[in-house]
Parts: sequence; structure tokens; C-alpha cells
Amino acid sequence: MEIVEFDPFTAAEKDLREIFDVASAAHAVDLPDLPPVTFEAVIGGLRTPQPNLAPARRWFARRDGRIVALASLFLPPAENSALSLVKLLVHPDVRRHGVGTAVFHRISPALRDEGRTVVEAWNVRKGSPGERFGSALGFRVVCSTLFQVLSLDGLGPVPDVPPAKGYRLRSWSRSAPDDLVDSYASARQAIADSPFGQSAFRFPDWNARRVRADEEDRRRTNIEQRIVAAVHEESGVVAGFTELNLPAHHQDVAFQGDTAVLAEHRGHGLGYCLKTSMLRWLRAEHPGHQQVYTSTASANAHMAGINHRLGFRDFQETLVLAQDVAFCDTSRA
Repeated sequence: MEIVEFDPFTAAEKDLREIFDVASAAHAVDLPDLPPVTFEAVIGGLRTPQPNLAPARRWFARRDGRIVALASLFLPPAENSALSLVKLLVHPDVRRHGVGTAVFHRISPALRDEGRTVVEAWNVRKGSPGERFGSALGFRVVCSTLFQVLSLDGLGPVPDVPPAKGYRLRSWSRSAPDDLVDSYASARQAIADSPFGQSAFRFPDWNARRVRADEEDRRRTNIEQRIVAAVHEESGVVAGFTELNLPAHHQDVAFQGDTAVLAEHRGHGLGYCLKTSMLRWLRAEHPGHQQVYTSTASANAHMAGINHRLGFRDFQETLVLAQDVAFCDTSRA
């Protein structure tokens, strides 16, 4: 079996088509209740990793002349520079034949090369073969996450929920207004209150400069970011916000990002107000989008409950698995 590092921007069309076949077949088996993935979504995702998780390195495994597995290492910067995230897809036809294990051992040296001390696998479905595979490699469960989906097709009217007295809504796309950017950066810090178990991931330390860099990353990767914020009228500060991302390679799917309210402004229904406003905007300006995906820590019952009120349904519980790089067995690499 040949395991090759590749660049999704320069890879041969034949290889990209075989990579898509792996991703599509794995998706159909692992997520049968979700719509099939498209070539544009799979390859677009390889070329545009989440800004706060980039850069990424990619490998494929070829056996008997056909690509049968795909591996990605995400290398987040700054406060997460000791952490790497691994994503491994194996074609269902060759699972339980040692392919995934061989790929993981082949790419493990890159963890040390990149100076990483912890490796985590996110979005591993609870009770799945992926969980058992990770356990066999020495990974441990450090967090549980609830994934939810909202189907916009056939959804009734989204309620128009005004903000509580003393607050007003501001919204923007792609770039925060200059008069709010500092306050918005401070509000983004509130997401650090979200329970994330024992994962080594640390939420970004936001400031205005980092907000502008993140916005530039999204423009560069063609991801439209939409923000709705609640502004406290007396102080003029951003008291809370919600975020929606619309990648160009997903023409009918939106991804609900962070939602947070500063501790001193909680208890006024701002989270529900912000999310209803965002959904009303999405339906008005992007009627072709059919679904919204979101996730929250399983321990965050409050946010999951808000999503239920909006019509989201739970579709899977996933795990974060972690392993110390020092204990990754590379003897078979």
C-alpha cells in the first residue's frame, strides 16, 4: 500500500475523483440519515479548512491502484500550537483490513515534526467503529458533542423576536463595523465559558486585530460570515452575538457557528432573539439553503434547548478522542 502526502490544489483530477469516492462512500455508511455529499463540497472542504484550524496536511492511501483512504492533520495556531487534529476516512470496502491503522502510523511522525504534543480526533460518532478504532490506538474520550440539524424546507415562519428592553440588534456580513470591533472581540471571549470537557483545545484569545485577521481568512477562502449582535444601549457594548458561515462550496447548507452572551447580560433571552433574527435573515436572502447544521457540547443543555425551540433536531452524538503524541506508536510507520 502506498501512502502519499498531497496538495488538494494541485492533485490530479483522477486522484480527486477517487478521493471523493472514498468520502462519499464513507458518508453514506457513517451518516445515512444525511443527504449525499457532492464533489464540490468534498474537494472544497479539503481546500478551505476552518480558519482557526488551518493549516492542514493531507495524505491518501492507494492500494491495488485505487485510493482507499484519506487522512488530514489540522494544525491550529497560537494558543493551540501544541494540538493537532486528525481526520481519517477509509472506504467501507476495505475497513477492518488494517488500512486505517497503517495510515495513522504513517502520518504520526508528522505530529512530532510539527511540534505537536497532543492529537485529537473530533466528530467521532458515539458507539461507532470509529470509536472502537480510536480506542485500539490508545485514544481516550475527553468530550461529547451533540450535532443538530434544521431543515428549512417546509419550516413554518420563524418568529420575529424583539430584543429585551435596553438592547438593540446590529448585523453585518464579512466585516465587523469599526465602531463595534473592539467590543465584538470582547464578546467573542464569552464562548470560552462553553463546556469542552478535557479537550486540549483552547478557544481563541480574541482582540480586534485577530477579528480582522479571521475575517480576511474567510474572505480568502470564500466563506461568507454573517453576524447578528445584541448591543447594550446604555453602555454601547456588544452583549452577545451569533455567527453563521456559508462556504461557497456548500450551495444549500449553512453552518451555525459560535453563539455567546456575556455573563452580565444573560437571563434576557438574547440567545433566542439572536438566533431567530439570523434564521429570518438567512431565509430572506438565501432561500436556496435547505439545511443549517450546528453543534454544541452535550453538557450545554441550555443552548441545545434553544436550538430545539427553533426546530433543530438531534441527529447524532459525537466524541472527541485524544492521545498524547509521545505515546503514539510509530513503530509500524
